[in-house]
Amino acid sequence: MATTTLRLVKKHFTIINQSNNIAIGSSALYSVMTGSGNIALGHEAGKNATGSNQLYIENSSSNTPLIGGNFAADEIYLNGKVGIGETSPAKLHI
Repeated sequence: MATTTLRLVKKHFTIINQSNNIAIGSSALYSVMTGSGNIALGHEAGKNATGSNQLYIENSSSNTPLIGGNFAADEIYLNGKVGIGETSPAKLHI
């Protein structure tokens, strides 16, 4: 199976497609060398990630992104306050 790598670098913008990884943002998925199926959006999103099938939506290198997920397990994580029709969201407890 062929692996395609595309890297477009502008001042603070990187797109990577390597082993089905997609990263948009400076240093997004920076540490992923062998993982596949990852998606990261944001400056340094998933920067320290090393696994596969992960979702990172974040604007820092935090290991707990604002929105994260695991595609293999069909899971999504929200690490923040959630508001639906609210201007002052609160932590969501279910």
